[in-house]
Amino acid sequence: VNVTGGPRGGKIRVCCRNTGLVKELSVSQPKYEFEMAETPISVASCPVGDISPITVTSSGRWSVVSSKPSWLTVSPASGNGSGTISLTVADNGNESSREANVIVTCVDYPQWTKTVKVTQSGHVLNLDKSALEFDAFESVRTFGIETTGPWVIDNVPSGFTVNPMNGDGSYSGITVTASVNTGDARGGRIRVKCANTELYKE
Repeated sequence: VNVTGGPRGGKIRVCCRNTGLVKELSVSQPKYEFEMAETPISVASCPVGDISPITVTSSGRWSVVSSKPSWLTVSPASGNGSGTISLTVADNGNESSREANVIVTCVDYPQWTKTVKVTQSGHVLNLDKSALEFDAFESVRTFGIETTGPWVIDNVPSGFTVNPMNGDGSYSGITVTASVNTGDARGGRIRVKCANTELYKE
């Protein structure tokens, strides 16, 4: 196996002992290859579809040997010869970022490994107001959402309506309408929730 240096080769010469007639046979052998770019990959908190694949250039067998967190899917986990590894990342429902290492090893020469770090940003969900105050008669107030993905409003107190109730990405003009209040003072909390996670703000 040629694991050092570059391609190698030469000629095998066959001589006729009695006549001096010579024939040559050319031989060549490429170097055993195992290459993979180790460029870090950054992913949004709510990725759409697969992220950039990892390309493996190999003369033989390879395997993904790193521990695989539940939020990162690697396919295929092994191969023979050159190929690509697809990565699928689930939505990050936390506000903190998270990381994982995809480590690929050469099966024939386990001392050869390549590593790609995958970093997924945390989910952003902020409201531009902490409270809204209304008059006793019918009135309208607005607030905005800063977020990195789809959102839904899943709790509205009685006597109030909200429009829109869902969206995708930041939205600055959400209206809250209070109907005329002829009874006791009233209030409550409007809850904004990330559509695909348990993260919410009130």
